[in-house]
Amino acid sequence: MKIVIAALVRGYDRKQDYNILIKRNNNIFRKITSKSENKIDQILFHEGNISKEDESFINSKSPESINFVDVSEDFDYDKKLVEKIPDLERFGIGYRLMCRFNFLHIWKYIKDFDYLIRIDEDIMIKKFDVNIINNIDQDFVFGTAKFSNETHKYTNQSLPDELMKIFKTNNKNFYNNKFPYTNFYISKISFWNEIEINYALEEVANNDLQFIHRWGDLPIIGSVLNHNNVKISLLEGIKYSHLSHKNKFKISKVIKS
Repeated sequence: MKIVIAALVRGYDRKQDYNILIKRNNNIFRKITSKSENKIDQILFHEGNISKEDESFINSKSPESINFVDVSEDFDYDKKLVEKIPDLERFGIGYRLMCRFNFLHIWKYIKDFDYLIRIDEDIMIKKFDVNIINNIDQDFVFGTAKFSNETHKYTNQSLPDELMKIFKTNNKNFYNNKFPYTNFYISKISFWNEIEINYALEEVANNDLQFIHRWGDLPIIGSVLNHNNVKISLLEGIKYSHLSHKNKFKISKVIKS
């Protein structure tokens, strides 16, 4: 079984700004890869803003080799749409394109692997039961440490109806606001590269409203899973901190610090 741990990360001008990423990498080694029975590759995607020198620096501080992939070609956008954005100051252009990458483009880069463990740049793994991946069932499609609702007003006003068109359904039950948190999850990659699934993701990405109303990967991934009646497993034995949101996750419980 081929497993990859991956994330889309930022590039910085100062090397000290990579400290959080380096700490993440070291936690992953201690809690996951050093204990896994399966070889696990690591990939960090970036928008062409991490230099070769910085790649070498990050790898020199990491206990195992990490592959870097420039995905800047997937970050083009129609500049005419910017003036239609109602909340640009709150969610910038980069955020909207990041969401698009994480629900669509990422899958083509990792199609040769069986499972993705997504661990974002600001996720610090505190506890990880490696039996989850050592004994993974072939029917396992998606696992998360927490479910969440979508709180973004413009997303909730526009996304469900557009998804109904894409899914060709009159039933909106897929948009149940019980979506898996997407800063950390485990998923079967082949599911997302199935023709019908990938086509639906393309349709979402090509809809101007994804950019204008900042449709995120959380409700999109959750809606696709729900619409296709995929079991979303709640992963036990997982504990991590989400630094940018100042949250701590343990199984299905979230404690705000």
